[in-house]
Amino acid sequence: MKIRRNDACPCGSGKKYKKCHWGKEDAVVPKPAAPSPPESDLDDLDPAQANVMSPEYWEKMFKRLPPSMRKDFGPMIAQVKQHAEIVSQWERIDAAIQTLEAHRAEYVKLTKDMSACFRQAEKLFAEAPFADMRFCAADVDRAFQAVGYPPLGRLDKGFTEVVDRAIRFLLDDAQRKALAQRLFLTLPDYVTAGRYLDGWIIQHSASLTEDLPEGVVGPFLLAMFLHGMREWEDQREQEQEAMFKEIGISSEDIRRMGYKGTDAWLRELRNQPEKAALVEAFLAKHPELQAMSQSQCHAADEAAQRLLQRKDARVLFLSPEEVGPWIDVLKRRLREEPEGLVALTQSQPPNETTVKKFGKLIYDIASAMAKAVFTPARFDQLKSHLHELGRRFSAENDQDGLAGVHGALIAMSWEIAPEDSYFLATVCWMSLRTTISAGAPASRDGRP
Repeated sequence: MKIRRNDACPCGSGKKYKKCHWGKEDAVVPKPAAPSPPESDLDDLDPAQANVMSPEYWEKMFKRLPPSMRKDFGPMIAQVKQHAEIVSQWERIDAAIQTLEAHRAEYVKLTKDMSACFRQAEKLFAEAPFADMRFCAADVDRAFQAVGYPPLGRLDKGFTEVVDRAIRFLLDDAQRKALAQRLFLTLPDYVTAGRYLDGWIIQHSASLTEDLPEGVVGPFLLAMFLHGMREWEDQREQEQEAMFKEIGISSEDIRRMGYKGTDAWLRELRNQPEKAALVEAFLAKHPELQAMSQSQCHAADEAAQRLLQRKDARVLFLSPEEVGPWIDVLKRRLREEPEGLVALTQSQPPNETTVKKFGKLIYDIASAMAKAVFTPARFDQLKSHLHELGRRFSAENDQDGLAGVHGALIAMSWEIAPEDSYFLATVCWMSLRTTISAGAPASRDGRP
């Protein structure tokens, strides 16, 4: 548009063009501002005339925002729009909740089998209405970097504790409340379709998501997180397979090798510098794998120790005949430490030095027991008992027991001397302590 001499100068000074920028060839004159929308186009956004509790009102508000303002104001508008949706749909939501009451007993029955309940919830939350509520691989990675990594390939207590911390890291109170509202918005359609159990899962999940009680993740947030975790694991598996391909092996080969075979392969790999360099570069790129491996080893050790605390695992203990000679050894060693023995028999707690000294004495005896007792045949017998326990725990769906068996078998897979195995030493000490508590007499035969 041509600017005439008597027009207002487009620089915004308020002067006429001929008395401001006219004739100044080098000056930068701003282009005239885009015309504002006619007032008639804005009438539907006037709070005095429009229904501000209508979701459509806030949708229009967002579309009218200049692109430069959408980043700052978009989330706030989306939150208000969702609240407006809840208000507009509340009669339908309330009616759905009332309808579900007639089916409460069915849901209570389902929740008595938590595995079945979670399977149904996971299937439900895999459907399209929940797709944009899921976590992604980047979310999972960010959370694990902040709160730590879970044990690999396990869905036990240790895993759920890490996931609980990760979800609390990713979602603040406002975000959880927004997710809970979105869940309630999906409820009427599922109830109308006669999917009452799914409706109950949605309603219960919405309440858990908003409140998030301590230590309770809930099926919805767990399913949403597992979706992102699977993406996260797939990315690493693809990179791992590419690395394995370069060194001439596959993950299936690794699985077939088992613990001992993999350990031997890694030792052999050290003699092949080029291939070893590829593995080192991959691990350097993914430090989280080392963290996850350490977490898994720690969790396996803890599970194995918990297993030895169980009465139904005492089949793993040494027999009184195996333990008997070592009671005399313990008594003799305690007599050689009179100050420590006196401190341990006094009513007040022993000091830290005494505790450490006694702990070392016990471990030394347990280690010597493991060396003497666990011949190859006795070692295989213990593994056989572990496998029997594993079959029983599997039949009983005893996940903690299975985790303990798994941890114990990992501990026994390392090619180390029996006296260097912390697990075998613990078996010996627990056997010794149990035998003494039972008041079994010490055997005088075969004193070491």
